[in-house]
Amino acid sequence: MFDIRTLIVVLAITTGLSGTLFLLLYRLHFTVRGMLWWSIGNLLISLSSVLLAARGHIPLWLSIIAANVMVLYGYAFIWHGNRLYLELPRRLCIALGYPLLLLPPYIWFTYYTPHLAIRSTCITLMMTLACAACAYDLFRAPFKGVRAQRLLAFYFSTIGLFYFLIAALTPFFQGADSFVQTGNTIAVTLYF
Repeated sequence: MFDIRTLIVVLAITTGLSGTLFLLLYRLHFTVRGMLWWSIGNLLISLSSVLLAARGHIPLWLSIIAANVMVLYGYAFIWHGNRLYLELPRRLCIALGYPLLLLPPYIWFTYYTPHLAIRSTCITLMMTLACAACAYDLFRAPFKGVRAQRLLAFYFSTIGLFYFLIAALTPFFQGADSFVQTGNTIAVTLYF
C-alpha cells in the first residue's frame, strides 16, 4: 500500500525544509530562544531519513544504528529547544545522553540477534518518550499568551500517543524481517 522509500524521501524533504526555515528564522530573529535547537533537531531527522532510505547501499551501522540515533537526537534537541523557549531549566545533559540509551539494544538486535520488530519497537518507544516530554513541558509551562503553545502541546501528546500505539502493535504486524517489506506500520511511523 505504501512505498516506504518514497515516504522516507518525503519525510527527509519536509523535515529538511522545516529545519532550514527554522535556521533562517533564527538568523533573522536570534533573540527567540530555542529556535537554533529546533533547526538542528529537524535537520538531524532529515539526515536520518536520508540514511534510512539508503539502506542496502550503505553499511548497516550507518543505515540502522546511526540513522536511528540521529532521529532520537533530533527529538531530544527539539525538546531542549522547547525548554529554552519556555524558559524552563536547561537539561542539555539529558538531551545529549538520552539517545545513547538506545545503542546497546540496537547494536545487539542489528548484529547479534537481528530482529526488526524489536528494533522498531525500541525506537518508537524512545520517540514516544521524547514527544511526551515535549507535551509535558508545553502543558505545564506558564502560558506565554499564544495559542500555538497549547496547540503544540496537543500535537506532541497526540503524536506521542500514536507512537505508543504503533510500538505496542509493531510486533504483531511485522511480517518480514526486511526493512522494505515491513508494511504499513513502519511506513506510517516514519511519515509521522
